[in-house]
Amino acid sequence: MAVFYRIYRPKKFSEVIGQDAVVRTIQNAAKDGSFAHAYLFSGSRGVGKTTMARLLAKAANCQNLKDGEVCLACASCLAIAAGNFMDLVEIDAASNTGVDNIRELIEQVRFQPSSGRRKIYIIDEVHMLSRGAFNALLKTLEEPPEHVIFVLATTEIHKVPGTIISRTQRFTFGRVSAEHTMAALADIAKQEKLKVSDDALQIIARHAEGSLRDGLSLLGKVATLGSSISAEDVALLLGLSSREHLTTLIDIVSEKRAADLPGFFENLLTAGVDMQLLAKDLLEYCRLLLIYRITNQLTDRTFDESVLARQAALKTAQEWMHFIRLLLRALKDMQISPSAELPLLVSCIEASSATDKPMAASPAAQSYAAPAPAVEISDKKKVIHQPATAEDDDSSSIVALVKENQKAPFVESEALEEATMQEVSAGWVSFVDAIRTKNSPLATLLKNMPLISVEASTVLVAVKYLFHKEHIENIKNQTLISDALKTAVGKRLRLRAELRKEKPILEQSADGGLGDALQVFGGELVE
Repeated sequence: MAVFYRIYRPKKFSEVIGQDAVVRTIQNAAKDGSFAHAYLFSGSRGVGKTTMARLLAKAANCQNLKDGEVCLACASCLAIAAGNFMDLVEIDAASNTGVDNIRELIEQVRFQPSSGRRKIYIIDEVHMLSRGAFNALLKTLEEPPEHVIFVLATTEIHKVPGTIISRTQRFTFGRVSAEHTMAALADIAKQEKLKVSDDALQIIARHAEGSLRDGLSLLGKVATLGSSISAEDVALLLGLSSREHLTTLIDIVSEKRAADLPGFFENLLTAGVDMQLLAKDLLEYCRLLLIYRITNQLTDRTFDESVLARQAALKTAQEWMHFIRLLLRALKDMQISPSAELPLLVSCIEASSATDKPMAASPAAQSYAAPAPAVEISDKKKVIHQPATAEDDDSSSIVALVKENQKAPFVESEALEEATMQEVSAGWVSFVDAIRTKNSPLATLLKNMPLISVEASTVLVAVKYLFHKEHIENIKNQTLISDALKTAVGKRLRLRAELRKEKPILEQSADGGLGDALQVFGGELVE
């Protein structure tokens, strides 16, 4: 595979793409001979930081500068291009992080250049240096010898100490635009005698994400397909999603056709589409739709505005923002999911199932809306749930009643009885086993909950999380728990959960049930 980013690395300032402000400043300094003693180049990967550092080294040593541009023909320019210029030292801070490495560099700094006018030290990924190494570099970086120029490069400027930044002339390298990337790729394809369609170049430029080096790497990869390359070839080789995939998926989600999503994703997997790339593409497309929805402006001219306008109108701005949040969550979940497409599928189903109005309750849910018997609450008052009338019988009232019933206290079908800690702890294993036959997850939850106390007819357990408490006190689970306690203990009891962040310490009860409780839960007495 051709390594285009090495073959076509800029050899002079005029060949640098997308960094005009930086080029103009450095070139003017070269013209005047007024180089700073230290530079800091920051920016994302593949935008030209190291290339600019090498061009600066050429300009500082070129013997035939013309208007700040290097000649490429003198001994210094040729030596730097060949990689054997003795006065250009490149250090990878990722593998030379220690203070000893920097001290060795400082010792070399004081020596005069061997052949050029200035010695150039390029420290790449400088944020990887240790704190001790940064401290060792400080004084020399502030007042280096006249013949030395430091160029520091980093992709993570926030990790570089402020004391270092303040001693340098800082330049921020922006991402290369898709238009500049496409133009550069088209020029290189022409030189390589490759026939690459505009659609294919658009796909490569979009997936380069502002990194010209990544774009050249992708072009080198697709060049293995032959001398004539289409958008379909690029998508197939790189496992990319086509725009047709994106627009189709948006239509399915917006039209709330959730049943079509599993088959759609299955077809994408069969076609070899990379799910993470699809998620990123979909996220970017939704960003464009959101922007168009609120501004009526097309921010990426490579997209068909008529299609973008039609799909942007399918959702409100709030709905697009909700979908974007779902996609961001899916991208994060993909890092730990055993199935690559599952988080994205779930997010799309959730987005396609969303509605502005409450969904109609299912027949099973409606059964909860039937008149409930009186329930006992803490102040001993009785609350009667009235049946819904014809006027009230709409979906929102049903859903509200379902939620109310699900969070309601335990509905007593029999009179509650009093029990002791000893009775409950002795029958706890049988109680958990009885639960396990009907609801294994609930049994596991109860098995790991410390028993706090038994007061009259109420058994109290400790939980660490609110959703555990809500799960335990759900009306359906309360009925199951009460029946299992009746079977195991022989008495009709209720069970309540109390939020406690720390493990409770059991106290000796009057009925002497502490020993049994400790034996059941595998605990120990804390003095």
